Amino acid sequence: MSSNRYIAALDIGTHTIKALVVSQKNGGDLEAVFQTQRESKGVRRGIVVKPEDVSYILQDIFNQLKTELNKKIGSLYVNIDGSHLFCQSSHGLISVSRADHKISEEDIHRVLQEAKVVSLPPLKEIFDIVPQEFIIDGERGVKEVRGLQGVKLEADILAIGGFSPYLKNHTQAILNSDFQILDRVPSPVAAAFACLTEKQKELGSAIVDMGAGTSGLAVFKEGGLIHLAILPMGSDNITQDIAVGFKTEMDLAERIKLEYGSCQPVKNKKSEKIKVEGED
Repeated sequence: MSSNRYIAALDIGTHTIKALVVSQKNGGDLEAVFQTQRESKGVRRGIVVKPEDVSYILQDIFNQLKTELNKKIGSLYVNIDGSHLFCQSSHGLISVSRADHKISEEDIHRVLQEAKVVSLPPLKEIFDIVPQEFIIDGERGVKEVRGLQGVKLEADILAIGGFSPYLKNHTQAILNSDFQILDRVPSPVAAAFACLTEKQKELGSAIVDMGAGTSGLAVFKEGGLIHLAILPMGSDNITQDIAVGFKTEMDLAERIKLEYGSCQPVKNKKSEKIKVEGED
């Protein structure tokens, strides 16, 4: 008997809010069955500043999704963005609980929770952890420890957190619609999983994800995330510079950027002239 598994994702950006649903039949290839986008409101520099505006857009997307797929999909993966996000390395240490010293799933959970306890400034909180390495009785470099034997189990992790009020706004915006959060993924990390191969992450790679209001950096080494940073600047800054330089409106500056801008200088003609409507 065939069965379909649905996976939904949401991208809340400064300029647009996008949703995607894919279907997987009997563990096969993923197939996009729904995608839509809306002009973003209530988001500044990747941060949800007006949860009610974002909730209104998400509810509209939820209703469209339910109508077109004739199926209720409530839980989804959602990005999180903004320069308030931070990462911090941490370490945990426990004694293996079983008498035969075989490491169980419970031991792994305990050592990760131990590592998650970090000292933070006021109004900062951790919302995710990325295991980097396990250590069994001093032996480093272990990736999968379940079922192995040892007396002491240690873990090095990368803790990811943010500014508590902004995290609360982000959560509130989603939960006030009919969606539920399955997991939150920092935007540059999501971009890395979409663009980098496992071999590239193993050898060591960095990816820069430039959006309208933010530019994010994710660095990978030996297959795992080792650094994350988000700057409060993006392609909107280019639009603003064009508008100021040509003394024109933002809408026209955006159009100039999209129609004539290029990240590849060899494509640009030095003698090309672009007529811009603006002040004399």
